[in-house]
Amino acid sequence: MKTVFAIALILLPLASFSKDRVVSGTVTYIAAGSVYTSLGRNTGVADSTDVYVLSQRDTTARLRIYAISSRSSVARILNQRTDIKVGDRLVAYVADLQSEEGLAIQGTALSANSNSFLHGRKQITPPVVDVSGRASVQYYAIRYATPAFNIDQPGLILNLRAEARDIPLTFDSYSSVRLLSTGGAGPFARSAVNQTRVYRLSLSFDNGATAASVGRIIPGFLPSVGYVDGFLISQQVGRISFGGIAGYDPTFARDGFSRQYRKVAVFARFQQNNPTNLSISSGYARTYFEKELDREVVSLQASVFSNDRFSMFAMSDFDLRKKVGDSYELRPSVSNANVNIRYRFVRFFSLGIGANAVRPIYQFSLVRSIPDSLLDTRARTGVSLTLDFTFPAGVSVHNTFMPRSSEGRFGQEYSENFSVNYSNIMESGFSLRSNFDLNANKYTHSMGYGMNLSKNFSGIVDASVRYRQYQYDVRSISSQNKSTTIGADLLFFITRQVSLITTFERLQGYGVNSNSLFAEFSVRF
Repeated sequence: MKTVFAIALILLPLASFSKDRVVSGTVTYIAAGSVYTSLGRNTGVADSTDVYVLSQRDTTARLRIYAISSRSSVARILNQRTDIKVGDRLVAYVADLQSEEGLAIQGTALSANSNSFLHGRKQITPPVVDVSGRASVQYYAIRYATPAFNIDQPGLILNLRAEARDIPLTFDSYSSVRLLSTGGAGPFARSAVNQTRVYRLSLSFDNGATAASVGRIIPGFLPSVGYVDGFLISQQVGRISFGGIAGYDPTFARDGFSRQYRKVAVFARFQQNNPTNLSISSGYARTYFEKELDREVVSLQASVFSNDRFSMFAMSDFDLRKKVGDSYELRPSVSNANVNIRYRFVRFFSLGIGANAVRPIYQFSLVRSIPDSLLDTRARTGVSLTLDFTFPAGVSVHNTFMPRSSEGRFGQEYSENFSVNYSNIMESGFSLRSNFDLNANKYTHSMGYGMNLSKNFSGIVDASVRYRQYQYDVRSISSQNKSTTIGADLLFFITRQVSLITTFERLQGYGVNSNSLFAEFSVRF
């Protein structure tokens, strides 16, 4: 623990008071591959602005805006640790237009009329390497009525990016160091379980035409490949880029290296930025266990975005082989498919429709000795219908209905989410979000509702309180259960670089009562 706090104290002096300001918004819609936000030009964000997604316990994702209108924007996901949901809080740092730095960022020309900005200032040579990132000290604890079940989990999160000044070379690292203790033994007991994870550790070269990376890589354009400990190389010719990947599959927990599973893949991508922002990519990948083929798959992905009215995303994986007895035969089938289309008919109404199919995936090395009759190879299908309404005075309504296939009739299993958001209630600065959920499957039927009231104070503190009640029925035994959750969150922006998050939650239900506390001290540099 001393080491953890020492690193935090070293990084703290790097945080300085900035003339940038903080703006906040919410996630308004999600289509696979794109996240729609309430942040528009009127808030100060611009094309390529980085946006951070905040959850109850952490900064869980980093987005980058690639299309923007006066009152909304669309971003792609750069890093993601948990699923992003509609209504999630967003934070971005934008230039204060009253400062010289802000004016410069907005493109003020250094002409004869503006050279006074630099008059009398000492010219500063930029560093050879530009280092940025975030370091966070975290602590999470759960307390039960029975102390033997108590949990303590301290952690240190390091997100580092270093860019060379004169050559297009970048180093990226994202990792977490955690210890998990149970039974009240203390957060640093000898019995604590080490949960250290390395999610990215790579060195990359990209001059705009040729790109290469080595280390732990996440090729997002090939979902079926997953993590790779190895190298990636690609070449761009006009609007087309192509390349290949080779390496090993890291351990399942991302806590070490493994040489049992090898991966190779090739890919190609077509990108047209205007006017449709069309992107089409495809890939072919093989995984080997020791020396034997373990999986062979073809992936396809396409997306279109036209202004803020229309967007479409589609992806699919085709597994080329299937286990038959103790052999691995060539029998292509769809293992995963998803398509989402969204259209904004008028300013206050948009409609989204989607369809999906998923089939269980089995690695041949793990199921080779299991009889075929015991393997579930059925495809589950589903559709989705999403309605979004935006009314004056900051009121919006969202509803998503997703029926699925089941052993009975289609739609017997389903999920539905309905939410109402009221931002800046009567210009008080308070925002209210309420939601209602229904879920039904073969085993249970559940219903939940809740609300969240939040407010930002002076651009420094985000505070919220929340309440949720959840009821579910176990169909096989006609058992009914209910849970209630009450929580509060505080996010302090001490400076642009330094923040503090605290979260408290009380759960009553599921046969237990518990109190949980989370705190994070974060320094960006």
